[in-house]
Amino acid sequence: NGIMESKVYKSDLNINLQNIIDESLKTGEVSVSGIYYDAKIDENIISYAVPVELQPNEYGTLVVSEKMYRYTEVLDGGSLISKDGFVACINDDGQILIGSSNIDDLDDRFVNDKNNGLYVSDAIKSKISELGDKQRKTSIMIDGTSYYIVKSPVEIKDIYILLIDKEKNISGP
Repeated sequence: NGIMESKVYKSDLNINLQNIIDESLKTGEVSVSGIYYDAKIDENIISYAVPVELQPNEYGTLVVSEKMYRYTEVLDGGSLISKDGFVACINDDGQILIGSSNIDDLDDRFVNDKNNGLYVSDAIKSKISELGDKQRKTSIMIDGTSYYIVKSPVEIKDIYILLIDKEKNISGP
């Protein structure tokens, strides 16, 4: 259900795609973009570039882009979280790339609106940075209430799923 194009000029592509193509050709490895907005399709997307040998000593890249709405459906959580919690896709800097539908309603104990985007609060960022790159869980006290935190890496470079909810609302691991 996608569009396949061949023989595309790099200069005609979004700057994010140009950067991952350059990186992929330079390193000879798969390169992954961050999540970015593509005005042509009016969607947030993520892209992957894979170097390929077209002919002996002639190289190109195979680029795949994926719309992020697929991840949004997962992040809206349904019965996964209560009204007291949220789920977000974050990067290593704690920037919220996409989040559950209540993310904009949270106060600064949980999120900070900075000039360049929405971020988890400094207290949460500090706590989740202790968890490393593997799926881990911990808890944090915020205004006398204990919150459960789960940080789980996804198959995208430096991107994590973060779940935070009051501990009394968590019924499983």
